[in-house]
Amino acid sequence: MPIIKTSVDVTAIVRRYFEGRSLIEVGCGKGYFLEHLQRSGYQVTGIDPAYEGANPDVIRARFEPDLGLAAEGVVLRHVLEHIADPIKFLADIATANGGKGTVYIEVPCFDWTCHHRAWFDIFYEHVNYFRSDDFYRIFGTVHEAGHLFGGQYLYVVADLGTLRSPAAGAATAVEFPEDFLADVKRFTMLPRTGKRRAIWGAASKGVIFSLYMKRVGVEIDVAIDINPAKQGKYLAATGLRIASPEEALQSLVSARHHCHAGDYLVCATRSDHRNWYRTWRLTDLLRLHARVECCLRGPAGRGSAGN
Repeated sequence: MPIIKTSVDVTAIVRRYFEGRSLIEVGCGKGYFLEHLQRSGYQVTGIDPAYEGANPDVIRARFEPDLGLAAEGVVLRHVLEHIADPIKFLADIATANGGKGTVYIEVPCFDWTCHHRAWFDIFYEHVNYFRSDDFYRIFGTVHEAGHLFGGQYLYVVADLGTLRSPAAGAATAVEFPEDFLADVKRFTMLPRTGKRRAIWGAASKGVIFSLYMKRVGVEIDVAIDINPAKQGKYLAATGLRIASPEEALQSLVSARHHCHAGDYLVCATRSDHRNWYRTWRLTDLLRLHARVECCLRGPAGRGSAGN
């Protein structure tokens, strides 16, 4: 029987199954986890077409079976949800690895998404969604499975050699809760004309939120993001222009649109997954931006607040 955990440390899982073994991390991103493993003494090769660092152990390419990459263990963290055909992708990895090895997979948990009505986790960058049961149908041998980060993500450690085509049946069907979009629908109560509105955060959640608003007829004037690389560009799907906080303020508080109680900012917040979006009076934007700037200058600052 596999070990089921509710909250575990990723490094501890890797240690249980991969200590002293060679590893490949497919889709290593910026290489943070790979370099963490290397500092812990692991022999790791990474592969990612978007890698921008200088680590000589990372191959800047898409994974292909003929690359000649093989190891005793394979790490796939937040990769499968972006792959159109995850079973074929896993089969290619198994083939490249000689039909053997152990794989660690980590993906968003679809059950968590439904339970928390996390509509912002259903978006264009994710083309597949997974539940724990899915991996027991995908692999004949699952060594360990569980959840991470409060249940938001699920993980599985499985035997690559037992990969199989999952059989679908009535028991595997799933439906979204009827009130899945209730949090979004409350924004349809905003006045649809004569008001100025903005979204704070021009990453994936800002994209999907602006699209929902467009579909129900609520016009958004501008998307705001503190990341200079995004400013002056446009959101996918809606074409909404992305502005810096300073530019957005000049646009929203103009000679024609003086700040008053009826002006709103629709603001993305990361403080509570049950309240990702809330409305702010435009007069509070400066104080909000100052608080965000202060956080970014602190020791835990990570960059853009637009994610």
